[in-house]
Amino acid sequence: MEIENGGTPTFSSTGNLCLSSNPVLSVSTLIFNTDNPGLVEITVYDMAGHIIETLLREDLAAGEHSIVWDTERLVSGTYLVRFRADDFIESIKAVKF
Repeated sequence: MEIENGGTPTFSSTGNLCLSSNPVLSVSTLIFNTDNPGLVEITVYDMAGHIIETLLREDLAAGEHSIVWDTERLVSGTYLVRFRADDFIESIKAVKF
């Protein structure tokens, strides 16, 4: 997993979390902003609420960050990607083809 600072998203966002391609074929980039330094968690769930994988659980500086999400081993379907920083939680749906 690679974490990159900087860059400007060129796609729509639901708030602090953006997904570069949706539906996802094999790889997508998640771009997110944190207002304060601290622990950031990004977790992927199936639609039954089971944790599929934790993409990030790390202390980060405030600002814009991105991670590359490799979905190659996931089966086709709909997933929830949950972003958590401090007391802020946001979830977006991701469709895997």
